[in-house]
Amino acid sequence: LSMPFQTLFVGISEEGLFRGYIQTHLQKFYTYKAVFIQAALFGFWHFVWNISPFDPSGIAQYVATTFFIGLLFGYFYSRAKNLVPLILTHGLWNSVSTGIVENTTASDLLKQTTFLNQILICFLPYAIAIMHFSL
Repeated sequence: LSMPFQTLFVGISEEGLFRGYIQTHLQKFYTYKAVFIQAALFGFWHFVWNISPFDPSGIAQYVATTFFIGLLFGYFYSRAKNLVPLILTHGLWNSVSTGIVENTTASDLLKQTTFLNQILICFLPYAIAIMHFSL
């Protein structure tokens, strides 16, 4: 499988682990802290992305970003108790971003669009998940 298709499957494992297993079990003991704890673990899980070549600021930025995403996803999961939209969003996010980064044609086309379109493309997976929650 190509890299964008492989990243679709990461959503299944990470959402299953962090929201489905860790958050669900922590909520038995810590109602509100469970979202924060799983988000911190989710953020730390992603520290490896800037290990080689070593980039401490890149590590900090990536951990902070994924921590914030973990908070959002954890909040949605605590409300909806449904992993499906999170899995789809996670998989789409990884696939779209990886597909754009690794595909120079797609990357060049994205750079030629307006800033608003670039933002819309980046947040499309989240919009899909939010629409699913509201159904």
